[in-house]
Amino acid sequence: MAPLGLTLYIARRMLASCAIALAAVAGLAFLLDAAELARRVSGDDDAPFSLVVGMAALHLPYLVQRAIPYIVLLGALLSLGRLERDNELAAMSAAGASTPQLLFPTVLTAMCIGAVSVTAFGPLASGALARFQELDNEYLRERAAGFAMPGNGLWLREPGETGAWIVHAENVDPPNARLGDLFILRYDRRDRFVERIDAASAEIGAGRWLLRDATVTGPGHRRERHETYRLETDLTVGRIQDGFAAPETQSFWDIPGFVAALDRAGFSSLRHRLHWHTVLATPLALAGMALLAAPFALGPWRTRKTGPLLAVGAACGFVYYVFSDVVTAYGLNGRIPYALAAWAPAATAVSVGAGLLLHGRRS
Repeated sequence: MAPLGLTLYIARRMLASCAIALAAVAGLAFLLDAAELARRVSGDDDAPFSLVVGMAALHLPYLVQRAIPYIVLLGALLSLGRLERDNELAAMSAAGASTPQLLFPTVLTAMCIGAVSVTAFGPLASGALARFQELDNEYLRERAAGFAMPGNGLWLREPGETGAWIVHAENVDPPNARLGDLFILRYDRRDRFVERIDAASAEIGAGRWLLRDATVTGPGHRRERHETYRLETDLTVGRIQDGFAAPETQSFWDIPGFVAALDRAGFSSLRHRLHWHTVLATPLALAGMALLAAPFALGPWRTRKTGPLLAVGAACGFVYYVFSDVVTAYGLNGRIPYALAAWAPAATAVSVGAGLLLHGRRS
């Protein structure tokens, strides 16, 4: 390990370079996102420009979180490149510091950034993204169905042309397309209460739900009992599954509990498990980004010009994101284990970076 003073110096240079990369990426992302939102609200008089700015600001933390590997890659390239250009690395090597000792502060700083991203920044970004999606559904899209799976059964809200209805089911059996011990509250288009339906069970079919042992009550008419009651709806088990809160809108700390609730109800938790492991692998992925930058800043491919370094960073970042998306798709399809799909990109980045660095030292 390098002396503490040298470690802190290199770590500060790494943090400063990452801050520069963060400012550049965040500024560009904010401008592009705001332009896209402005285009979408251009024909809506009820959506002021302040809404566009607010929504872009809420969306920005999620975009930054997605770009953190790219930001760290650029930061490591700039940091190591500047140390090489100013002959500081040569002086440190002449003083007896080895290449691993010179790289350790950069890799450690990248992992610390990943730990902060997972534990602190990620939950804030998830909350902001959830609010962004609420505003997006309210102003830029038609009202969408809402779903929740807390510990006390399934809650869902389904809007329609004639109004909306809210469903709560104590028991859910997705394989058999059945809900048990449920009630339904129906409202008209002005959100006025119309009726309540209590049922022992509901069979979910194409275009309808078949309720059994149903009781219908409401203002203005007496209580009615039905052995079977047909409810017209396009809501299916698949739509219920897809309508649950996206894992990106949930805090890293809340996902395990949500996964347990999905498993108890019989729904697939694959998407949330994959996302949780992907977030958990962030520190390793950022360490891989730092190692991937080292051969191009220190090895036989190094250059003293900033432009080529940024081009290398852009190319490596693009390859990393394409590879991650492909592996994630295979994980979501069940073709490879979700844990492998989550950790493979990070492990690959570490392996490729270390391999290129060793190859450069032998050359």
